[in-house]
Amino acid sequence: MAAKDTSRQTQGVLLPPEVSSEIWAKAIEESAAMQLATKIPLLGQGKEFQTITGDPEASWVSETEKIATGKHTFGKKSMKGYKLGVIEPFSLEFKRDKAALYDACVNRLPKAIGVKFDKTVFGVEGSAPGESFDTLAGATAVDIETDPWLGLVTADAAISAADGMLDGWALAPAAKTSLLTAKDGMGRPLFVNSMVSDNSVPALMGHAAHVKKGIYKAAVPATSSADGVPAQLGFAGEWASAFYGIVEGVRISITEDATITIDGQPFNLWEHDMFAVKVMFEAGFIVKDIARFAKLVGKTPKQTA
Repeated sequence: MAAKDTSRQTQGVLLPPEVSSEIWAKAIEESAAMQLATKIPLLGQGKEFQTITGDPEASWVSETEKIATGKHTFGKKSMKGYKLGVIEPFSLEFKRDKAALYDACVNRLPKAIGVKFDKTVFGVEGSAPGESFDTLAGATAVDIETDPWLGLVTADAAISAADGMLDGWALAPAAKTSLLTAKDGMGRPLFVNSMVSDNSVPALMGHAAHVKKGIYKAAVPATSSADGVPAQLGFAGEWASAFYGIVEGVRISITEDATITIDGQPFNLWEHDMFAVKVMFEAGFIVKDIARFAKLVGKTPKQTA
């Protein structure tokens, strides 16, 4: 059995760099947050951002009157990389043909990475991996099912009120289904291009709308002791003020003689004539101001007898 790897260096036979690059590109394709936010360089020790939290206020004065003084106020935000990874076992026959292994990694593993990143950013499940990783779970909720057009305008207005400017949408497939038949104030379809055309990113109110699976969170019905929680259908926001960073890029390794855990039980690869591919990367995510984002929600289901 291979020794446990406790360093930053992976063990096993590394796959070619081009495989790592393509897996990373496909992981981004699976993530609405990474497609909408701005990518920035991130070192292993993290990165600190200076922010301006307040501006000096000017005032009108009469001739010879004293001019008021003021100053900016400052704050800071820290981004740190947190590990996100997945191990997938394969039969050893895959390894006979590099193309088969290549295709398996590129087509299967990135989805797990991109979807998990989104589920964390959008508060779908679990919590942030650390205090320097922001999520949008606490964004102001806006109903877009009762009156879709009014709901979208309300979200835009909430972002503007926080001194933000809406520049993109992250939508769950359920939101797409709901909005496909909706019209704007002039009776025109909200989506201005086809949702099924190849390589097409639909626009909503003039801004790109990325439809991905890691966004939806089911509604919680009301009970006699608690109010219901509406379904989470998406997010609107000023994505220019959201940032994600990656440390070192994607790291990939394979092993044939390790023991991994499957369904809570140890599983020896060598005994089963198998191997496993491990994909790891370190990522961080921050937003300047969560008030510049709005959570798009559906109706709260009624209590059933």
